[in-house]
Amino acid sequence: MDWLFLLVLGLALFLARDLFLLSSFRGRDAAKVSAAYGAILLVLFALLARAADFVSREQALSLLRDARLWVSAILIHGLLWLAFIKARRGQRARRLTFALTLLPAPVFVYCAAGLCWIALASNSATDPTAAGALLGAAWVTLAIAGSCGARRFGSTAGKSGEILDFAAAANLSAILLLPLHQQSRQSALVETAVHWETSALALAATAGLIGASFLFHRIRRSP
Repeated sequence: MDWLFLLVLGLALFLARDLFLLSSFRGRDAAKVSAAYGAILLVLFALLARAADFVSREQALSLLRDARLWVSAILIHGLLWLAFIKARRGQRARRLTFALTLLPAPVFVYCAAGLCWIALASNSATDPTAAGALLGAAWVTLAIAGSCGARRFGSTAGKSGEILDFAAAANLSAILLLPLHQQSRQSALVETAVHWETSALALAATAGLIGASFLFHRIRRSP
């Protein structure tokens, strides 16, 4: 399976998760979580781009093959899945949701690092920190604009429980991506051209992946 396909799939999955999580907040809470989210993601992308500038192709391939990376990611995503389920209830559920919205998931960090690596490989003259910050700004803009749109049209009003179910399903779906990454064509790391057919297919696959995991999650919760 193409590595670029999996990269776009993972990014689309977490963009959908984050914009719906952001849309679940209202008023001052929405402003606070959006500001904190933007600051964290800008710093994260800048740091990832800076790190990617020092990672060679061989080192990147070595990381992809390291089972310890994937085992740790699976465990963390499992904990995130449980945390989103717990956030549906309890007096501190809102605080937990706030924290989980700001916590980058391992697979997202991996995909964001891959995006930074591709951007730097496409233009080696670009300053890594500036390139990462620009990618981070683009991501934050998409997430916050999408959340504002969902909030404005009322598509998420009073549906915090469903949004948390969706976020839990998204983290479960991310676990399914891990073995696919290990089996992907590693040579795709050096292919920096963006293929729109691959991106469109990845977006379609994202919908199917989320739908399947969300259905599993709903069946599990049924009496």
